[in-house]
This record gives sequence, structure tokens and C-alpha cells, in this order.
Amino acid sequence: MNIVTKLRAFVSAFLRHFHDQESPKGSAADGSNEAEYDDRPSMSPFVQEEQRLERLPHQRPSQDNDDNTLHQHELVKWTRNLAYTTGGLAIATVLVACFAGWQAWETRSAGVDTRNAVEATNRLATETKRVADEAKRSADNAIETAERQLRAYVGITGDILLSCYSCTLDTFRPFSPAPQHLMDNKLSFDVTNGGQTPAYDVSIEDSYYSTKYDGKLPNGFTYPIFQGTQHFVGFNQTIENGMRGYLNPHDSSPTSGPIQHSVVDLIIKAKHHMITLFYYGNIHYTDVFQKRRITPFCFEYLPDLPRDQQFVDCEEHNTPPKDG
Repeated sequence: MNIVTKLRAFVSAFLRHFHDQESPKGSAADGSNEAEYDDRPSMSPFVQEEQRLERLPHQRPSQDNDDNTLHQHELVKWTRNLAYTTGGLAIATVLVACFAGWQAWETRSAGVDTRNAVEATNRLATETKRVADEAKRSADNAIETAERQLRAYVGITGDILLSCYSCTLDTFRPFSPAPQHLMDNKLSFDVTNGGQTPAYDVSIEDSYYSTKYDGKLPNGFTYPIFQGTQHFVGFNQTIENGMRGYLNPHDSSPTSGPIQHSVVDLIIKAKHHMITLFYYGNIHYTDVFQKRRITPFCFEYLPDLPRDQQFVDCEEHNTPPKDG
């Protein structure tokens, strides 16, 4: 039984069921009523359709059924191939997405590894620089320590003694000693090298400064060297631009410097309590490390004290600078 026969049987059963439902209930002449119902025009379309369906298998050749079956098989085959292709594309898409995700993860991991490597390199460079700086500081400290231990230290030691024959006047009046008596007025003191190595090219520059009686040096005083009162004192050798020399370790050299006539007047004023007089200067020398050093000094002249105590250290300018 083919599909057309099944369809025809289904339609016939439906029509019979519909006809039974429409028949009047309780009628004595059921057969005549059914015949009359069959003749009603409203049922003719269904009857005609049933008859057409009954004639359909006899009018259609059997080749159409075979063609439909073959076409359906081809359609199923094509649909199956399409489904396989679609599934393959879906699987390929999933694989590509997985590969892209793996590549992204690998790239991120590589980026993290690179960043970690860069940070580690930076830390290593920082640590290397710190170690190098520490080594340099240690080397510099060792050199400075060696220099401090071995260098020369030159300064004034003992008392400063004033010898001023022209300064014995009872009353002040301007006085200029004759050139031949210039060394009759002088300051004397000892210069000593307290270091472990010799001091070379030793020289002294000094000057005087006066204030009102019992006065102090001005704030910010720079201890300038006035050319009118400057002189150089050296040791053991002489060169053209002044007296200069050297001192061996732990050696002392007595030093005397003439007092200029303008200073004689200041000393006389200080003795008569008209002014307060200060004596200051610098000792210059070179050590074995070829560094030029300086030792400053400053004293206040107090004429009323005994001769070996008349020059007292100032509050400032008696300490060498850090690199001096």
C-alpha cells in the first residue's frame, strides 16, 4: 500500500465519521435520510475530492514514484554531506579558537617572563652599581685614611714673642723706625710639622686688624691679608718671590717676621688701650700627596699680660678646613 492509498482511506474514514455526526437522531427512515444527505450539494466537494484521489494512482505513472524516491535519497545525501561539512567547519573553528587562545596564553606568558627578566636585570644592575659605589667609597675612604695618617700637619707651636724696641714709648706718637733697625721690631714663634711625612714649599702670610678698645672682630670677617703688612717666612732655602722651605716630620723651625712701621703705631696704640689689635694669617704647604694645604691662625694681642702670654687664640680661624 502506497502513500496515496493510505491518504484515500483516511479521507474516506473522515467523511464517514463526519456524516454520522451530522445525521438527525431518532429518525425512523435512516436509510432514506442517508440517501438524501448524500445528495446534498454541500457534500459534493468532499465526494469529488475522494473520487479524484481514487483515480489519482491510475492516472499517474509509476515512474513518478521512482523519481520522487531517488530525488529524496539525493536530498538526504546532500543534507547529510552538508551536515558533515558544517560539523567539520564547526570543529575547525573550535580548534582555531583553541589554538588562538593557546597562542595568546603563550604570548602573555612570554611577556610576563620578559618583564620578569627585565626586572631581574634591573635589580642586578642596581645591585652591581651599589656594590661598585660601595667599593669606590671603601677605596676612597682607605685613601683618605692613609692620607690622614701619613700626611704632614704644619702649625704654630709654643708662644708668640713680641720684640719691639720702637714700641716702648710712654705716650703715643707716630713713629717710623729706620730701615737698619727694621728687624729690631719682630714677632717670633715656632712652626712645627707634626705629621709622618715632609711638608714642602712652606710659607706664611700674616696681617693685623684693629678695632675699638675691647672690641671684637666683625661678624663675617674674612681675614684678608693686607699687602702693607704682609711678609713671608720660610725655612732652609730661599727663592726669588720670598722665603720658602720645607719641614721634615716632627721638626720645628724658629720663625721671625719683621714688623712694619705702620704696625708699630698700632702696637703703641694697643699698649695705651686706644685700640684692640688682632694678629692672624695662614700657613701654606704641600704634602707628599701633592695636595696644597693650609693652616689658619688668629691671635688677640693683650699687652697687659706677661710677654710670653700676650697673644691669645681667637675664637675662630684656628681650625684647618676639612681638606686642609
